[in-house]
Amino acid sequence: MEVDAFGPDNLLFVDEGHRGASGEVWRELRRRLAEDGFTFEYSATFGQIVNGAGQEKRKDLFKEYSGAILFNYSYPYFHGDGYGKDYHILNLRDESAAFNEWILLGNLLSFYEQLQVYGENGEALRLFNMEKPLWVFVGHSVTGGGSQQDRDTLTDVQEIVAFFHKFLSNAELWAMRIAQNFAG
Repeated sequence: MEVDAFGPDNLLFVDEGHRGASGEVWRELRRRLAEDGFTFEYSATFGQIVNGAGQEKRKDLFKEYSGAILFNYSYPYFHGDGYGKDYHILNLRDESAAFNEWILLGNLLSFYEQLQVYGENGEALRLFNMEKPLWVFVGHSVTGGGSQQDRDTLTDVQEIVAFFHKFLSNAELWAMRIAQNFAG
């Protein structure tokens, strides 16, 4: 969706924004989104990132962000106080295409369920400023290139498009898989 469709008067919450701050296109899109609004950025890792390896490249970033820090709550304290995320990363690239399709099917069913709830309760949810659910894919690659592994495999976007094509072109197969999923 074109960023200008949202207009310039937005409240923008950005988590770990400094991570993508070197991308000029990304920074320009953010600027346009909140040009007449307000950007609220938060990070528990800013201090560790600007003081880590490659500090010379981050001088401008450090100058920009350090003057805007309202509250310094570095990650070790943030996480130690119970606010950090405990996570487990699953590297699905080594899994079969069929496994990835099951993951995407689970995502699709979850999104469908959210749409159903919103469809049945939309008016009540609007009282809490809740909008229709949006399904967003965040991936590693849009176009091939980079590492040999990237060149040898479908990009993340291509994988999603291929999944939708398979899903929409073979309703019987996916109905059977959905039934299998609910049967346990």
